[in-house]
Amino acid sequence: MEIDEKDIGRRVRTARRDLGLTQEKFAELIGVSPTHISHIENAKGSASLKTVIKIMNVLDITPNELFCGVVDNSGPQLLQETAEILKAFPPSRINLINRKLELEAEAYLREEEERNRENNEKK
Repeated sequence: MEIDEKDIGRRVRTARRDLGLTQEKFAELIGVSPTHISHIENAKGSASLKTVIKIMNVLDITPNELFCGVVDNSGPQLLQETAEILKAFPPSRINLINRKLELEAEAYLREEEERNRENNEKK
């Protein structure tokens, strides 16, 4: 697997800007020069492992997000994000959303049962 430093640089820049950080402030937070940040973001230089870890910590991103562009929306993190989204809705809409989720879960379980049955018949 080849690491695409241009993509990594774009991800760092996007995440930094999403947090409202200038290159100067970001550099200060991770203990490097603004020029070094510019080089990382423009794929003109690479960062040490120590700096990469600081980048991920300050930007609050995972290695998957940084290196692969994949956001890990699983488990507790996804539930927390969903709960935050639901706070914007009145209780009546939350009840409706909950019912839709129940119906989706029932359909999913039926599909899983059917797949398992088909797999068992093939054996």
